Amino acid sequence: MDLSGIISPAVLKASRLANQRCVIRFSTGTKPNSGITYPKAGIRLLMGNDKKECVLRYISRANHDGTTRFESGSVDIICFDDVDVENISYLWICPEEGEWDLQSVVLEGES
Repeated sequence: MDLSGIISPAVLKASRLANQRCVIRFSTGTKPNSGITYPKAGIRLLMGNDKKECVLRYISRANHDGTTRFESGSVDIICFDDVDVENISYLWICPEEGEWDLQSVVLEGES
């Protein structure tokens, strides 16, 4: 699977993301009802590499300010400071329940 279209080139070239901040940008479709169809469902995100190392994260539907994520037309940016996987080569993303029109994902590592 070629991830060059959804993962930024900086990540594809990064030698290590371990214990660095990982920023992920999710873009939900703009058509009506593109958001997660189950009102309280968050998403599961698995990040892995070719060495069979992976990390699983849960992302809540609710933001810290009480607004909801993953709605039609939204762009949600999530940061993790504790990603301990080198050279992420694949992502597995799914809602806990229901359906979701995920248009694009951008994964970036920061120093």
